[in-house]
Amino acid sequence: MRITPIGKNVLVRMNDRVTASEGGIAIPERFAKPEAEGVIANVGAEVTQVTEGDVVGYPKHLGTRFEIGGKGWLILEERQLLYVRQ
Repeated sequence: MRITPIGKNVLVRMNDRVTASEGGIAIPERFAKPEAEGVIANVGAEVTQVTEGDVVGYPKHLGTRFEIGGKGWLILEERQLLYVRQ
């Protein structure tokens, strides 16, 4: 299945939940929080600042989230992205 965003929207593959601290301590699943960073999987025709494969940051509370095949996906407007990691 291929999802193509419309207009100025982007499709982001969300990173998995953090299940360990930086020091290696395991975090129980119910307390694990999703990262606010993901990889651009596809872009709409009017998107100008990001391309497929870019790692981007986004606000945790925005966008439309859904799951396909056990992976988390997010559709956002391009203007809602916070940064592109180089």
